[in-house]
Amino acid sequence: MPPCSLTRNIARCTRSKTTATIIRVPSRRNQKSLRALFGTRIRGLRRSANLTQERLAEKAKISVDFLSLIERGRNSPSFENIENLARALGVPAVELFTFEENDQ
Repeated sequence: MPPCSLTRNIARCTRSKTTATIIRVPSRRNQKSLRALFGTRIRGLRRSANLTQERLAEKAKISVDFLSLIERGRNSPSFENIENLARALGVPAVELFTFEENDQ
């Protein structure tokens, strides 16, 4: 079987001699997690608004350490914090989840 095949045989039934085939699912290893994409988006919006982490954290009523963890994709904010971040950045909350094609 060619290595780039989208299907592969995974089992052969001994009674009916039929082969089960599954579709290969693309690996997620090269894809960023939603948490990482969100953090990258927050950092980009913050920089385009010319805000420091300290100033955005103050406006969003969160700690600088927590904002840093969000931007690095290590932590996820609550819905309340998402709303506060959107308000502090002056964008609708849905804009925080609009990722660039090259981010993914």
